[in-house]
Amino acid sequence: MDQRPLLEISGLHTGFDTFDGKVRAVDGVDLEVHAGRTLCVVGESGCGKSVTARSILRLLEGTGTVDAGTVTWNGDNIAGTGESFDVLSLEAGDKRLQKLRGGDVGMIFQEPAASLLPLRTIGAQLIETLRIHTGLDKKAARARAIELLDSVGIPDPHRRVDAYPFQLSGGMCQRAMIAIALCANPTLLIADEPTTALDVTTQARILDLIRSLQAEHHMAVMFITHDLGVVAELADEVAVMYLGRVVERASVEELFADPKHPYTKALLASVPVLGRDRGRDLPTIPGTVPNPLHRPRGCSFHPRCAEAIAGTCDVDAPPEVRLGSRTVECVLYESFEDTVEGASA
Repeated sequence: MDQRPLLEISGLHTGFDTFDGKVRAVDGVDLEVHAGRTLCVVGESGCGKSVTARSILRLLEGTGTVDAGTVTWNGDNIAGTGESFDVLSLEAGDKRLQKLRGGDVGMIFQEPAASLLPLRTIGAQLIETLRIHTGLDKKAARARAIELLDSVGIPDPHRRVDAYPFQLSGGMCQRAMIAIALCANPTLLIADEPTTALDVTTQARILDLIRSLQAEHHMAVMFITHDLGVVAELADEVAVMYLGRVVERASVEELFADPKHPYTKALLASVPVLGRDRGRDLPTIPGTVPNPLHRPRGCSFHPRCAEAIAGTCDVDAPPEVRLGSRTVECVLYESFEDTVEGASA
């Protein structure tokens, strides 16, 4: 593993202005992605995973704004072709930002049928991206687009290149989105729940495709999901998010063998195990993720936590504690190791 991360996210705060007030969708996230490695970001819907990913490339919609933090791109520095820079400090017209989006960093969005432009063919969208980031002429870009569609497993790519998104199945739209994300050979691929709403056979093929492409191009992957089965299959490192914060970070082996945060334990306990859970109800996490406009005082998870300590967890924000190479935001481990300074600020 490289000593310097490819991407460093520090103290990221992202919010959305609403009629009822400011919604803090991301509330102080710290993450690192290393070259050639896979970081899986996991958590329930509404925990801020997708907003974190979109904040990296400044692709927020509507009233969304990044209010604090840094997103440092070290890819050019590691490659020896440039210096590190903070993505959030760049002007909108900065060439480094254009190079990053779709060039150094490719992104697979949720619901590709909604993300692809419905009035343009798959080929046209691929060709445009190729011409922007690789400088190919139109004829060469079309040939390359067909090659890419073939490489992601779309049958009859010479014909499908002229198809519109509504003419393709969900699985083929997802593969087309992957082709667009990979057309400039990115150093980092951000995959935002790329297997959502796909049947299990197509899901397995998509995961195999991402894994093989990662091995071929030595890409880093930031994979966002709520499926712990996918995490076990793909991840090198795991970040567990809850209500806009990373509550636990660990290697995939450590996380599954010895989860620390009560939320991580509850997530893993709710996963069915073949042959073990027959005839009994699966454990569930009581309640739901709180409304970000009305966050609980103290630890955000304490209203749903079986290990909450009255007078502590409902009063004070939990410290971030480092346990060897992993971290956990929980008062239960405060006496085990040094607290990470400023984590609960």
